[in-house]
Amino acid sequence: MVTTNIARVGALVRKERLKRDPEAQTLEDIACIVFLEFYAEAFMQKTDDDKLAGILAKTWGKMSSLGHEHAETSRAAAAPAGAARTRARA
Repeated sequence: MVTTNIARVGALVRKERLKRDPEAQTLEDIACIVFLEFYAEAFMQKTDDDKLAGILAKTWGKMSSLGHEHAETSRAAAAPAGAARTRARA
């Protein structure tokens, strides 16, 4: 039992089967939303536009549609999420 739990946590941390494993995807969505909500604003100010565009597009691309919805409705993450969505589509 403990070995199975350790293996499962390891798989989640390594992001194995992202997009195919609901728990792994939820964990990734949470990490991305936390970044967008609490860290992206400061990060956007100190990062050059070309590099920032790639980072935001990759962040948005890792998220599920449910993660996108949560990011877009979060007051603090709305501006960074909008920037990420726009850059991901470019």
